[in-house]
Amino acid sequence: MMDRRDSFQNLLELKRFFRLKIKELHPDRGGNKEEYLKFIKWYQESLSKLSKKSLIKVLKNYFPTGNFCYRIETFTIKEVSLGLTKQFKLPLKEITCPTCKGMKKSLSGKKEICSKCLGKGFLSLSNNGESIQIKCSFCEGKGYLYRDICPDCLGKGKIKKEELVEIKLPFGLREGNILFISKEFFDSPWDFYIEVNLEPHPFFKLQGDNLICEARIHFYEILLKEAISIETLEGVEEVPSEIFKRGEPVIFPGRGPYLSENHLWRRGDLIIYPKIIFPEKINEKAKKVLKKFVNLLKE
Repeated sequence: MMDRRDSFQNLLELKRFFRLKIKELHPDRGGNKEEYLKFIKWYQESLSKLSKKSLIKVLKNYFPTGNFCYRIETFTIKEVSLGLTKQFKLPLKEITCPTCKGMKKSLSGKKEICSKCLGKGFLSLSNNGESIQIKCSFCEGKGYLYRDICPDCLGKGKIKKEELVEIKLPFGLREGNILFISKEFFDSPWDFYIEVNLEPHPFFKLQGDNLICEARIHFYEILLKEAISIETLEGVEEVPSEIFKRGEPVIFPGRGPYLSENHLWRRGDLIIYPKIIFPEKINEKAKKVLKKFVNLLKE
C-alpha cells in the first residue's frame, strides 16, 4: 500500500513517516477513510515489529554478562550488506535430557550396588520391635547406582533444545562483529552473542563503507560489446562497456552495503575494479586475424 513500507530500520524513521503520511490520509483533509484506517493498523503492526527489532544489535566487542549463549555463524557478503533475513538454529530453552531422563547419569554405563541398601532397594527400620521397610532414597529403590555421567547433558540432567528461527539482520554487520540478540526477543533464559564469520566471495569484498567488486572482462568484450554483464548486490546488470575502456575503477554511488548512522541508514558505494583478461596463448590463425584488425584500425 505505502511506498516505503519495508524500508524502516528504526523507530525514529517510522514515526517521522507516520507523522507526514497521517496528515495526507486523514478524512478531515480529504483523505480516504478506508485507507486511513488501514494505515493506522499498518503503523501499529510496524511499531510492534520495530520495538522487538530494537532487541537486536551490532556489537564491535564481546563483553557477555549474565546467562548467555555464544557461537560463531557464517554469513554471506550479500546477507550483511542488504540486511537480509537469515535462518539460525538456536537453543531457545532447556528440556529434560532424553538420554538420561534427567537422572544425570549414563543409563547404559556401569552400575554399582547401592552402599546404603546393599542392593535391596529398601531400608529396614525397627520401631518398638516392629520392622518397617522404606524405599532407599539414595538409589531411589533400584538397589544400584549408575557410575558414569550422561555424555549428552554432562551430568546436568537438562539440555538446550535448538529451534530454527529467522532473524532480519541489522545493517552494518562486518567480519568479527557480534550480532547480539536479547533474551526478550525469543523469551529465552539467555542472551545470544553470535560472532560474524564472512564467507569468502569470488569477486566481492567489503572495504570500509563500500563494496569492492573485481570484474573479469575479456579484452574483446570492451571492443565488441555495447554492454557488459556486471554482478551487483541486486543481481546481474548490464552496463555500458565504454566506461571500462580506461581500465580505471568505476564507482556506482549508493549501490554498496547498507549502513546505519545515528539511527538512520544510507548506502555505501559499489566500486568496480575491471580486470582485463588476455589469452595466454594465441595460435597463428588468431594472430593473422588480429593483425588484419590492427591494419583496419590504421586506415
